[in-house]
Amino acid sequence: GRFRLTETVARHADDIVKRGPFKGQPARPYLNSPHTIEQIMTGGRGVPDPGGVPGALRWDVAGSFRGSQGTWELVVGKGNEILHFNFVR
Repeated sequence: GRFRLTETVARHADDIVKRGPFKGQPARPYLNSPHTIEQIMTGGRGVPDPGGVPGALRWDVAGSFRGSQGTWELVVGKGNEILHFNFVR
């Protein structure tokens, strides 16, 4: 695909929700959604990664996931490599 995940990010692709109304479902199904990544990138302005990765850009974009409002955090490095991708409330 257009994007690829670092090993660290990819390790979270199989995480499962352990309690609550979404128990048993994938915790981060958006990791495999190029459409979600593209929406985040077009919904905000990428800034140089505050973590200091050369050439990487970070987006912090307001949004929702599973009915909760929060912020999408996305860091994309060279070659469209996803270095960080999370939704925080």
